[in-house]
Amino acid sequence: DYLGFMGNLGTTKVERIAPQRFALTIAHGSCWQGYCGQWLSVYGLEAGKVRVLARGIALSATNEGADESCEKAPRPGKSEEPPRGACFDVSGTPSFTLGTDEAPGEMRIAFKGERTSGTKNRRVLTIDSTLVYAWRNGAYVLTEGRNPVPSF
Repeated sequence: DYLGFMGNLGTTKVERIAPQRFALTIAHGSCWQGYCGQWLSVYGLEAGKVRVLARGIALSATNEGADESCEKAPRPGKSEEPPRGACFDVSGTPSFTLGTDEAPGEMRIAFKGERTSGTKNRRVLTIDSTLVYAWRNGAYVLTEGRNPVPSF
């Protein structure tokens, strides 16, 4: 696979998905012009081979560096101005339930964060949701939820 940025593969972790089955997770990403994102790919580790179980799931995004008014920390001497667009800072944490060797357990991604809507009222929406991926035909398939990570 082709993952990572500027020589950095990302964060890797080996997870047990069944008594005798393991998966490698890779959370990879970068920042561009103040927008930062991270994506998750999952690979099955089997005797003599590696298989893709899920690829390119949006795991986090923030635009704090793209618009100064989206920064969380107050800046001394700066007045609070409304953002030019919506602000967002959302991140997810994957976890796996233990299944059987024939049917590995679910993958869940719990998301937390905030995003604003509108530029005048600047309502803050709290994000607290979970995606559920079930094992189907040898891979993880989204079965519950909608990914709250905004694209950019």
